[in-house]
Amino acid sequence: ISLFCLALGSLWGGMAGSGLELMLSRGLESFGFIGVAVSSPRMIVGAVLDRDRDLAFGIWGAYVPAGMAIAIALAPALMPMIGWRGVWLLNAGLAAGMAVIVTLATRPARWQPPTGHAAIGAIEGLRRVASAKGPWLLALTFGVYSIQFLAVMSWLPSYLIDEMGLPPTDAALATALVVAANIIGNVAAGALLARGAGRAPLLIAAFAGMAFCGIGIFGDWLPVEGRIAAAFLFSAIGGMIPGGLLAGTAVHAPSPMLIGVVNGLMMQGSNMGSLTGPPIMALIVSYAGGWHGAIWHSALACMIGVAAALALARTEKQKGA
Repeated sequence: ISLFCLALGSLWGGMAGSGLELMLSRGLESFGFIGVAVSSPRMIVGAVLDRDRDLAFGIWGAYVPAGMAIAIALAPALMPMIGWRGVWLLNAGLAAGMAVIVTLATRPARWQPPTGHAAIGAIEGLRRVASAKGPWLLALTFGVYSIQFLAVMSWLPSYLIDEMGLPPTDAALATALVVAANIIGNVAAGALLARGAGRAPLLIAAFAGMAFCGIGIFGDWLPVEGRIAAAFLFSAIGGMIPGGLLAGTAVHAPSPMLIGVVNGLMMQGSNMGSLTGPPIMALIVSYAGGWHGAIWHSALACMIGVAAALALARTEKQKGA
């Protein structure tokens, strides 16, 4: 249903006749996006062995940077041929095709709840998740990660063009490569967790690495190549955070039946960070009088992230996880 909502939203957007229609179509697409993002982890838990769960979640966590990188890289090349409407219609076809594939792939063996876990009512499920500390910490940690990651990725093309003097095409390609680097961190986090690495040390190291790379990106002592390299590392190291957090949904869910609810809360934290991150960075940069102010944006978010990761570690220790 969510994939078909994505398809219908893209189809509507590609045929929109006004700005209002365009925005409404994006709302329908957003509904579909959240549905896919929230429901998929529970399917993953039911589809893989316990020993492979962390790696599977690390791979799953790469869906955002992978999609963003493909879109950033291909859209400028496609638009001269098919226009922006053609790009939206192509997206509609991709989403509809994936809906058919998922339907066929899951039909032979539909996901079943783990043995011994009865179904839980919606209100009771919300109450149990809301009263647990772990899901809120997951949401907070994902939120402060998104505040800086989406802000840097959103403003990076403007920064490279206005501050570094890159042509728009080169800036778009560099941004696509930087976003794609996030995939490395997601998969690496899953592999490390599967080999027994602790979630909190992984998160703390990733936040510290992002703060350090933020200094390299927005400081004034590196050439443009060095700043792009710092942005690449910022994205790659930061990718360990969503990979580590997504694997934590099964740990902090009060019941395996509530993984979807926990993931929904965590995605809400991520979306709030994505919404507020770019304007907060713009405000700080404007107040500081230059891009160097973005260093403080990243540093503050990382400090909160480290504190949240330490609290998450204490919660997992109490649970014996």
